[in-house]
Amino acid sequence: MPIGSMPFATPGPQGQITSSEAQVFFNGYGLAGPLAKMTTGTIDGAIRDAGNTGFTTTLRAGLLMSITSAGVCEAYDVDATPVADTDGSSRIAGGILPVSIRMTDVHGTDLDRWGPLFASGLIKRSQVKNLNKEAEATLVRQGVIFDDKNPNGAAMLVHPLSFYEEDGTAYTITSTDNGKLILANNAALVTLTLPTLTAALVGLSYDIMNVGAGGALIDGASNIINDGSILADQIELPGIGDRVRVLAGYVGATPVLKWIVEDLSGGTGVVDLPAEHGAGWAVDIPPKTSRRYENGTIITEIKVDLDGAHVTGTAAKDVIGLVGTAASQIGRYVVATYGIVYRIEMICIVAPTEETATITQDIDLGADDGLLAQDDSADDVVIDTATLVAGETVIDNVPALTANDYIYLIEGDTAATTGEYSGGQFIVRFYGHPVWTS
Repeated sequence: MPIGSMPFATPGPQGQITSSEAQVFFNGYGLAGPLAKMTTGTIDGAIRDAGNTGFTTTLRAGLLMSITSAGVCEAYDVDATPVADTDGSSRIAGGILPVSIRMTDVHGTDLDRWGPLFASGLIKRSQVKNLNKEAEATLVRQGVIFDDKNPNGAAMLVHPLSFYEEDGTAYTITSTDNGKLILANNAALVTLTLPTLTAALVGLSYDIMNVGAGGALIDGASNIINDGSILADQIELPGIGDRVRVLAGYVGATPVLKWIVEDLSGGTGVVDLPAEHGAGWAVDIPPKTSRRYENGTIITEIKVDLDGAHVTGTAAKDVIGLVGTAASQIGRYVVATYGIVYRIEMICIVAPTEETATITQDIDLGADDGLLAQDDSADDVVIDTATLVAGETVIDNVPALTANDYIYLIEGDTAATTGEYSGGQFIVRFYGHPVWTS
């Protein structure tokens, strides 16, 4: 019969050679579940299956394939390194061949094929050839579910996702929760701790959703990647209905194991970051820094509680912090993480209150290119608040910040006399945008 009418031949007229070929399918759904989805593409006729001893011109069913930038399917190169593959084409897993395909005609001439690939759905791991951890993570991100990593098997593809509801305030997620929707439901904050990352967890994923008034906090021990932040400690889900998917996988040219976060709620997710304040703000409730992304804008937020901080009152612009302690900054303006800051908001949540001696309630936002201790004088006033009360906000759309400046809370007047604060809460919010190159 004409080659053009044979299974997996490329479209278009072909020379006629009489032959026959066998399609080798796995029995039933031995390779893929009933709802597996396919993609198609041209398979380069020169491709060989090195693992098919004695029959390398036949690509085995289950062979892992990559798709080049030109859209051509090739056998996934399990031994190549990302550095050696400059275009990454033979290193990026694209799908799994569902049937055996011979790549030559009856005369032994290479013949391009038009072949299907399983791109997502439930896949039987034992039938996949050349699978490594990097490829596994890529496939999982595009929707492949390996049978041995999903306790619900094919049922999760045809029935609603099984779920676990945490109505307490803390839960440690385990590998047996893989594939589940985990609901946080409490009037108080629910802390959900992700498992310690190991190679054995690659491919595991969890959907996490907040359905309670208290919100949810996902703790990942500085191993979370979310919206470009690679050192995140935690993710907050403050709103009811906020939902993310968290996947264990390798990232980077030198693969590093991380929790990779995908937003499923149409929101932004809030990434809580490692401490960015100095030792001079090791007060009763240290500052908390978080970062989120909205339509390309980087929003960095520093929450500061004044309880335990000191103020001297000798001069305006003097730094507030712990007495005699250096490095009293609440943060540092780094363009790589903040973007180019074009707007700053300073919000008073709780008005400052006095513990001992005399405080000032006139607290401004300052900046300096050096590390300052409490009572040192900052060079610049970034925001003059003129004494905020609870619920008030001051906005500066022309912030006087220089790259790498340290950020401080400073005295706005000389009213204080060696005072200590018993309370007071502020939010300092920075709006920035990264510089683009093309």
